[in-house]
Amino acid sequence: MENRRVNLSKFFLSMAEEDLEIAKILLETNHHSGSVFHSQQCIEKAFRNCYILDRQI
Repeated sequence: MENRRVNLSKFFLSMAEEDLEIAKILLETNHHSGSVFHSQQCIEKAFRNCYILDRQI
């Protein structure tokens, strides 16, 4: 069970980092709505990561 939690945590953290990078690129190219969307996705995945680490699933 612990391995599954760690793997899920790493997965969501990796996806959050990817969304953040996409958001930065979109912001730099003046695609604001896309940047906001990926920023929100980043935050959601980061919170999901925290939840996974805090809970036994």
